[in-house]
Parts: sequence; C-alpha cells; structure tokens
Amino acid sequence: MYICGGWNSDKKFQDMFVLDLNVEDTESLTWDVIPKSCLIQPTWNHSLCSIDNFMFIFGGTQSNKKEVEDNEEDVFGVHYSNDLIIYDAVECQREKYTLKDHECMPKRLCNLSMTYYPKESIIYFFGGWSNTWHSDLFSLKIN
Repeated sequence: MYICGGWNSDKKFQDMFVLDLNVEDTESLTWDVIPKSCLIQPTWNHSLCSIDNFMFIFGGTQSNKKEVEDNEEDVFGVHYSNDLIIYDAVECQREKYTLKDHECMPKRLCNLSMTYYPKESIIYFFGGWSNTWHSDLFSLKIN
C-alpha cells in the first residue's frame, strides 16, 4: 500500500510511504519511507491508479502558483493541476507527462476518480472539482 502527498490543514506534503502487506506476521507491519516521492511538489486531492509496477498520478491541488487562467485558481490561492506523473515503483523513478495537443484533455481538477480497464489498456478519468463539480469522462490509452 502506497500513500503519497496530502495536507493536514497545517502543512502540505509530497513525501511517500509504503506498507508491505505481504508478510506472514501482521504484527511486523511497518511503514517505510520511499526516498524519491512520486510527487514533484506538495500535492493533495490527487488521484492515483496502479497498473502493474507503475502508478499513474493525475491532478490534485497545489499551493505553488503557476501560470494559470483566473478561473483555474481557487479563492484560497491554490491551483488545480492536470499534471500526469508516471511513477515506476520498482526503479523509484518518476516522469511528468504533458498532455498537450490532445483535443479532449482533462481539465485542471482535484477529487476526481480514476480507474483502469485492462482489456482495452485505458485509464478513465471521471468527475472532479475546480471551483465547481464536473461530470466529464476522459480516457487515456496506455501503451
């Protein structure tokens, strides 16, 4: 089980932890810190979909201001992301992908749902929040 990022109303996080559930004795369960997080900056309300040894992390809320349009910034000075980060859990490597030139690209969102449909190798993105609730459905073919 992986946990990455978050916010506790005081501090924003980008660290990452793993709990190995494949142990014989459940009393020996311990959280380990992953030295290189899957997140590039503190992020919360993001979505994650795990496929084999890879994690696909999309969207979320970030406090660092970027060049965004006025309607993409929240009243509290945070912004919503449409970053897609692919994290290799074996190699502990991450790469940020830009979904540009895609005519039907997800908006900058947080609190959305992601699911993987293995038969077609597609990740579906649904809903989300960016100053209003959305009901959009997007798909991304994984090669």
